[in-house]
Amino acid sequence: MKESFVPVPQAFLLMIEEAIRLKKTGLIEHYQGEDKETSSGYIVDVKENEEGTFLVLNTMEQIRVDKIVNLFGQPGPAHEQVCFIPVNE
Repeated sequence: MKESFVPVPQAFLLMIEEAIRLKKTGLIEHYQGEDKETSSGYIVDVKENEEGTFLVLNTMEQIRVDKIVNLFGQPGPAHEQVCFIPVNE
């Protein structure tokens, strides 16, 4: 089952454009399905298709924009999806 694409704030899209312009390099935390993963590199392009909007890294990896938890140290659209598990005392 495909997940529906969640709209991304314009401010985050502008941050992506700036990262491309500066060839900013770093870590990108994101969800791949249910799993949280970390990728590294810099963004070379942004592509859209029927599944959503994707970053294309210099490694040719594609990351769905609405699944980004952290982009180069800044919170992304999926940051609020991070689940905190309470510790039982």
